[in-house]
Amino acid sequence: MSEQVDAFRFWVGTEGERWSSVWKIWEKNSQIYALSTSHAGDLKLSLHSPNVCQFGFGREFRKQRNYGKTLGGIPTFARWERAPATSGKAVPLAILRFPTDFLCARNVAPPQRPGKFQSFLGAAPKGKCVELLFVAVQDPRTTEPLSARGGGYTSIAEMPLGYDERCLIVGRHCDFDPRFPVGRQFEVPNDWLPEDVRKLDQGEEVIHKDLLLWKQPRDFEPIEIVETTGLSLTKNYERKVPREMTRPFQLPCE
Repeated sequence: MSEQVDAFRFWVGTEGERWSSVWKIWEKNSQIYALSTSHAGDLKLSLHSPNVCQFGFGREFRKQRNYGKTLGGIPTFARWERAPATSGKAVPLAILRFPTDFLCARNVAPPQRPGKFQSFLGAAPKGKCVELLFVAVQDPRTTEPLSARGGGYTSIAEMPLGYDERCLIVGRHCDFDPRFPVGRQFEVPNDWLPEDVRKLDQGEEVIHKDLLLWKQPRDFEPIEIVETTGLSLTKNYERKVPREMTRPFQLPCE
């Protein structure tokens, strides 16, 4: 049975050890928001009623950095339409995945905060991932469409979404395709890189970085977001090149 809450925090790992960053999911004015503490203040997922969702750099962050809708030809946020929930139908809005093979951070779990709903999600076995699915429904008892997506979900939380809709957050362990985050080189503008990465010389690296990767969402499809933690970032470009490349490498997860 899911909890009816307005906000909760969670991490993936064990009760005493945090393998992922801490995530906060909350409801405000019947809209749902989610962000990772590693990227708090910049990257945010926003699920709105009746038909528009968004993920990327928040408005205030873009204003501070003087970012437009694109930077160096790369979108600074994604916005897509989603179908409204109807009676008997669950509409997938977003999918968060935490692949165990790429959760390489090992940190002490955060202390309990009085009056705050907070818990951990047990890490999946090697080769699999923890998957969180956000779905819009009119009737929270509408679970049959979730079974059609493979089943095995456990209800985690339930929040109001407006327009007679509710957002169910459900989770499960499932297979993970490692081609999603690994083996891909991706180019980002210099301003997007952390300060300690920008100062590196070619061939130098920093370790224990958390990274969010996502697929550009299409209208009427859920956005897919993957978190990896404890990665090393190696600088494989010359310092004076205006556009910089970073490449994630897997650290041992023993």
